[in-house]
Amino acid sequence: MMRSSAWFRASVVLSLLMPVGVASAQNAAEQAINAIRQLSSVGPSDQRQIKNWIDIQANRLDGATNIGRADGFNDKAFRTFRAAMQGQFKNSQNTPAFVTAFAEQTTIVAVERFKKTDASSSVLRGLARSLVDHDRVESVPGLLAGLQVSDESTRYLCVRGLSALRTTIEQDTELFGKITQALAAAGQKEKNGFIVGRIYEAINYPSQLAVVFPIYLQILDARLASRKAGTNADIAETFAFEFFRKTCSRLDNTQKVALAKRLAVILRLDAQRYNDPTLAPPNDHTAPDRSYIERDALERRLDGCETVLEIIVGNGKGGSIRKTLAKTGYAGRADVLQEAQKWYGEGTVAGVLNAAPWNVPTGAP
Repeated sequence: MMRSSAWFRASVVLSLLMPVGVASAQNAAEQAINAIRQLSSVGPSDQRQIKNWIDIQANRLDGATNIGRADGFNDKAFRTFRAAMQGQFKNSQNTPAFVTAFAEQTTIVAVERFKKTDASSSVLRGLARSLVDHDRVESVPGLLAGLQVSDESTRYLCVRGLSALRTTIEQDTELFGKITQALAAAGQKEKNGFIVGRIYEAINYPSQLAVVFPIYLQILDARLASRKAGTNADIAETFAFEFFRKTCSRLDNTQKVALAKRLAVILRLDAQRYNDPTLAPPNDHTAPDRSYIERDALERRLDGCETVLEIIVGNGKGGSIRKTLAKTGYAGRADVLQEAQKWYGEGTVAGVLNAAPWNVPTGAP
């Protein structure tokens, strides 16, 4: 029977590298799975054979630690694993029953490995990548389990996988509720801003505004607590601002007030941080550092936050942060802060958000 070229090349390389006993087990597993892929119905015994093949690949990847990297990730072994998995999943001889069973068994293996505290970063990411590659609803339990692992790259991949299944998820009320609640919990405890941004994307369901709007607020509250504790700004909230920009005109007054109160605090924290002279990198043009990255994030955040506030409150009623940024950039950071204060107020000078119905305390503490 014909095999896909990617899978065949991977199997040849692996057979050359494996000890005789391991290679024999691999060959037996391959022979079994080649017969199963042609079946119109895959029974329990066949499913165990598929899982056995996947376990063999995962065991090999789990042992392929790269001692030259702090996280131990082995890129070469990862790529070989992915090629073998894709070769099986995309084989032209596969029946629909085999494809479904392969996706299900990959998920079972992934859930088992994700629960292990000693699983290598290579196998965690390899299995997460396979779940994303499969792009099937059968992968959901594995993707949800992957949100809980300590490896950031695995969590990122699993959020991406859930985001890619948006259409399928939205059509299933029970599944939609389960996944959005899992993403809500993940977003509130996630410390990596890049992943938080992907979570904001994954819950971007404009047609389900009543369900996801509270989740956005829950994640924003957790993020604001973290910022107040001293963490640096990142671009995560720009994804939330984009959702609000498209949907906030549909919010009721209570929802608009709740959002405005949080945006005021974000605006204050970001404008104050942007005005901090220690933010500027020592070599602005030749060696951008973390400060440069944060400064860029702050500019994008200030822009996005004011855009949403203008939709909620009314254009021209607050400050002019975006115009000031466009005119002066970081050199005019003090002016940016003054424009932000026109929104949330400072000292004895009230801002537009201090008035009813917003009732934001002066200074947006």
